[in-house]
Amino acid sequence: MSSDERCHARNALKMLMFLVTQQLELFEADLGSGKPIPGTKKGRKKKASSAACAEMIRLRWDDEVSGLVEQVKQLCLLQLHMLWEPPVIEEDFVNLIGDLCFRVLDNPSFIRIQEVREPVTSILTRLVRSYNYSRTGAIKLSQLLVMCEQPQPNQVVHLVNGFLAGQQNDMRCFVSAFLQELASYSSADLEKNTAGTGALCTFLVEFTQLHPDIAEQSLPHFKERLACDPYSLRNCVLSMISSILSKRYLSNSELDSKQRAKVDRYLDTLEEHVHDLNGFVRSRCLQIWLQIVEAKSLPYERMGRLVELIAGPQGSLLDTSAMARKHSMKILAAMLECNPAVRVPTDQLNADFEREVKILQELEASQDPELVQKELTWRRRIIPKVLQLLSQQVRSAAAASATDAAEAPAAARAADGDDSEGDAAAEDEEEEGIGEEETAEAVARRIYDNFQRNRVSRAIRLFALAHDAFTDNPIFSTRIEEVPNSDSQPASASQAEAQSQKLRVQAWTDRLKDIYMGEAYAANSRQSEACAQIAKQQTLIACLRQSLQFVEQVKSAIPFVVAMLGSSTQSDILEAVAFLLAGHQQGMAECAPGFKKMLGLVWSKEAAIKQAVVSAYEKMYTEVFVDQDAGIGPDEAEKLRVSAIVGSLSQLICSATLGDLLSLEKLVCEFVRSGVIDKPVVQGAWDKFARRAGNSSQDRRAAVILLGMMAAEEPGIVRANTQLLVSEGLCADCTDLQLVQYTCVALQRMAATPAKAKSAANAAAGSGVAAAPESCRMPTESDLFQRLLDIIVSSASGESRFWMPMMEQAVSVIYTLADSPDQLAASLIRRMARLLLDCSRRKSVTAAAAAATAEPADAIQLDDADAEAADAAVEMSDDGPEAPQPSLTLASSMLAKFVALVGHVALKVLVHLEVAVLAELKRRTALKEANKGGETGRASAVKASKRKSVQPASAEDELGLEGASADDQEAEQIRRLLDDVLLYDERHLLSHLAPLIVHVCEQPASFQSEQLQAAASLALAKLMLVSGKFCEQHLGLLFTLAEKSQSEVIRANLIVALGDLAKRFPNLVEPWTASLYGRLRDSSARVRLNALNTLSHLILNDMIKVKGQISEMTTCICDSQSRIAHLAKLFFSELSNKGNALYNVLPDIINRLSDAETHEDHFKEICDFLFPLIRGDRHCEQLVEKLCIRLRSAEQPRQWRDFAYCLNLMTYSERMLRKLLEHICTLADKLHETEVYNCFKAIAANAGRAAPQGPAAAAAAAAAGGGPGDLAGCLAELNAKIEEFHLKQVDNEEAMERAEKAAEKAAKKAHHRRKRSSAAASGANAAAAAAAAPAADGAGPSGAARGGSKRRAAAAARRRTAVFSDSESE
Repeated sequence: MSSDERCHARNALKMLMFLVTQQLELFEADLGSGKPIPGTKKGRKKKASSAACAEMIRLRWDDEVSGLVEQVKQLCLLQLHMLWEPPVIEEDFVNLIGDLCFRVLDNPSFIRIQEVREPVTSILTRLVRSYNYSRTGAIKLSQLLVMCEQPQPNQVVHLVNGFLAGQQNDMRCFVSAFLQELASYSSADLEKNTAGTGALCTFLVEFTQLHPDIAEQSLPHFKERLACDPYSLRNCVLSMISSILSKRYLSNSELDSKQRAKVDRYLDTLEEHVHDLNGFVRSRCLQIWLQIVEAKSLPYERMGRLVELIAGPQGSLLDTSAMARKHSMKILAAMLECNPAVRVPTDQLNADFEREVKILQELEASQDPELVQKELTWRRRIIPKVLQLLSQQVRSAAAASATDAAEAPAAARAADGDDSEGDAAAEDEEEEGIGEEETAEAVARRIYDNFQRNRVSRAIRLFALAHDAFTDNPIFSTRIEEVPNSDSQPASASQAEAQSQKLRVQAWTDRLKDIYMGEAYAANSRQSEACAQIAKQQTLIACLRQSLQFVEQVKSAIPFVVAMLGSSTQSDILEAVAFLLAGHQQGMAECAPGFKKMLGLVWSKEAAIKQAVVSAYEKMYTEVFVDQDAGIGPDEAEKLRVSAIVGSLSQLICSATLGDLLSLEKLVCEFVRSGVIDKPVVQGAWDKFARRAGNSSQDRRAAVILLGMMAAEEPGIVRANTQLLVSEGLCADCTDLQLVQYTCVALQRMAATPAKAKSAANAAAGSGVAAAPESCRMPTESDLFQRLLDIIVSSASGESRFWMPMMEQAVSVIYTLADSPDQLAASLIRRMARLLLDCSRRKSVTAAAAAATAEPADAIQLDDADAEAADAAVEMSDDGPEAPQPSLTLASSMLAKFVALVGHVALKVLVHLEVAVLAELKRRTALKEANKGGETGRASAVKASKRKSVQPASAEDELGLEGASADDQEAEQIRRLLDDVLLYDERHLLSHLAPLIVHVCEQPASFQSEQLQAAASLALAKLMLVSGKFCEQHLGLLFTLAEKSQSEVIRANLIVALGDLAKRFPNLVEPWTASLYGRLRDSSARVRLNALNTLSHLILNDMIKVKGQISEMTTCICDSQSRIAHLAKLFFSELSNKGNALYNVLPDIINRLSDAETHEDHFKEICDFLFPLIRGDRHCEQLVEKLCIRLRSAEQPRQWRDFAYCLNLMTYSERMLRKLLEHICTLADKLHETEVYNCFKAIAANAGRAAPQGPAAAAAAAAAGGGPGDLAGCLAELNAKIEEFHLKQVDNEEAMERAEKAAEKAAKKAHHRRKRSSAAASGANAAAAAAAAPAADGAGPSGAARGGSKRRAAAAARRRTAVFSDSESE
């Protein structure tokens, strides 16, 4: 082409590209602004058609753009530079094409379309490769990622992948420049542009995962961001380090020294940010560590340091961030699985460590220390470099020809990148090669010197040269003797070559070691083996030391993890459960305390927590591994599984406390419900219970407890084997009272639980049929009850402490399963009374027992013939303190058991009447009404219609209360029987035995046995539960015992009984509420704990009104017993969720605590816990007003300080500050107190720091009706008034002090003057009396003297007045 033609084509090309670019920008601007697109119709009537047309144009525009960029791509593939003279395209034209591409990419809809993105990628690649667009393109691409309104980081990743898709490496430079451009953005700009920062971080993380090698080259530019904000960029850099480690290094087992140094630097960076200032960074860093540990890529020597960072004194387990704590516990759990040392007991590890140390000392004593040190240096520092360089050299030599073998050292030199600093300089200074006259020994010496100077690569190159120069010398001979073996011949030539290279490397390594260690070492094979053994022993000891350190650090973290089980954060609890499960699976006995605490979480209301606990215990105790390779058949494997499950659950039951058994029962019910405990396991438990031979009493008890727990969910388990329970658990020769007790518990599970009975009753009521409940009651003559009575009576004379719990469960079985339980109870009391008569020698006790032996006519009733004998039971001897005491301890023990039996029978009578009898009465009434209604339904309907037409219906008929009144009548009948008949009608046995119990409680001096007093007091409480009338009569006695009893056990028991009485008879106990609160000040921690639990239960269930007396419970927050303090905090946390209860009483609590002179530190601790529980702006605002009013009326400085401290605990909003500002004038007289003044200054300072800043805060304030400066003005006014009143009051106080001092000084002066004047007057009178002159003309001077003294007194008075006036002015 001619010059003119090229010019014409060039201009046409420029104009065409300019027009295309402008058209694209204009069309995109119209589409983005929503303006009418040219070519569409205007007008309101054409709105719908215009929208449809615009949408069609948009769809067509996508196709047009894809075709456009494809045409531009084809254009760029031409030799466009030939149109310019000289053949260099103008920079403006290149930028025009680039702007076109980035304008297309700026549209989110275009960058997602592959047909658009790929041509644009090709165009930019062409511009970068051919037209020097690298710098400009990198800037534009970074702006596309960071400055775009709608960033698309994922699409930018696809775009960059397109740049790197080709085989050429020139685009790697462009990508590196792009990454450097991203790293150049300032932190301030990134902190403002949150969307762009998020896009930048997302891109860097995804790009590093795909191209870790390129990202690592630019990582130094980004590592500077680890020391500045925003925190999201720090997270991004840490994620990049994580990807680089996982992709390039940690997955590679053959790392050279430089690579190991890089890994150490990266891991050091991660360790530094475990304790970053930002919680999100700490959490992300710990998450990276978790990924490393789970991938089993953590170096062994790093485990101890990581555990120290997590479980140390300032470790991440104590972090304020919940996510950081979560990842910390995950890391510990993962490390338990990675380190087998935790499976070995610590004692055994210590023993192994000490044994290996002794072995090492013995080996070192028999060897040369210099040789041992050389061996260690060879193994730890030299051999890794030697193996790496030799492998590279052997591969290079294998690739080269035989004639070019001399080039192998050069290849090794080119591959060398692992020498220490200074090696390259030494190579430049010294000449490589072997002299013509140099001997093999001299070359070996040079190789040794290079090893000593850590010049490993130079030593290897010299050895390679010597190997070729001294082929026959044994020092450098590396002949390989291959032993043919047909079984191990390589399958291919490549495998044969690999085997040959491996043997060659090993031969060279042996020769190099001989040179380094010396001739003596090489000649003495025994010595070389000993040195190698020492090196191995030292490595083993180092490994054992690290294992011991790791195990000890992990065990020190267990208490912190166990404490997490009580956290209010769900993730803490879930991760703590997972860690304890991992510890159990690794056999760590230190996790046992956590298992017991974890067991209580089975009652959690959070479904996730409950499921995690159930799943953990299922894995610990029900999952059994059976080795299938051991040749065990299916039947035998099933037996092993059942035996293991029953055995593990039985062992758990044996080690459980009474509280743990309740939680364990809930857990077993979950197992039964989910099918984990199936029929074979149930049968295994029955077999263990029934087999006496081979099973101890403890095993049988555990089996029957387990069966009872299963029956709580499935009663049929016990119903199907009742006879087995009776024959084995209640046998005639049974002496194990605990076995009898738990057998009775299992028997009670035959009956439906109250919840299931209620649901069945509701279902029956819903169906309209009053069906009889499923009954499990047995005849009174059943062998079961006779055995129970025999066991109770026969074992009563013993001294077993399990008799009373066994008796209570046996009586419960009688009232649960017997048809006529009253008859059995009466028979039992008679038999116990006869036994008591045999053991007692006291007349009153004998009379009471004789009364009990009377034969009742029906149930627990007495006939007329035995009334006199029953009266004798209450005629207790009243001989006072001189009354003779029982001569036998057995009599007191028997009497205690007798009164305990009477009390429990009374309680069971109450339950029987109010539950079983009342339910049966209601069922019969409903059945009778249903039958009656069916027979006369039609006739009654006709009569009812006639009655309605004559007279209006009654109120009960209209409201449907006829059935309710019938129910009330039955309940009233039961209540009347309990209140007025059971304990007062002489025909009932309990009415004659109750005075005996009252007498024992009233006469502690006569009945001094603590066991007897405890049993009698509990029996009295149970009798009071039966009758409200009896309760009212003896309530004072019970409270007296609860307050003044010398026995801690009695006080602790009675506080629980009083809680039951408060629930049953709240109106009777309400006047005694102060006495209940008083038990919180008991000297016994056990009594305080029971009192706190009882009051918490009553208050949270609305049995007691929340009043100012609750301040007594706040003192438990500072109790010396940690459990009491924890329960008190838990109570107030629950109370704060019950409406306004805590808010209403908080001012009274503060007032009472301040008046009671509570220690100020305790007062602050209590308030620090209570005030954050008050939520809601309105409550906080009103609380500020109440506290200000109480502060105004307070008189003592201690109260001023307390109320000011409480005001300082609150977080102030603008409304609260205004409320405080309204009352500040009334508090002016208190601000001279230093602590009060400091509290008010702190309020203002904290409110200023917490005030929202920026335009968003101003907009929020304007929306709320206030200007942006209202809060600042309020704070300024508050500060000014605080300072003004403080200074004024301080001046007033100082003036008052000066006035008082001046008054004291003036009073002293006046006193001295009066003394002087009185002395002068007495002297004058004496002189006048002694004068001999007549007094006729002496009246004038004496009168003048008297006038002078009056004038002096008046002057003194004037001076005192002046002093007081001056002091007042001051």
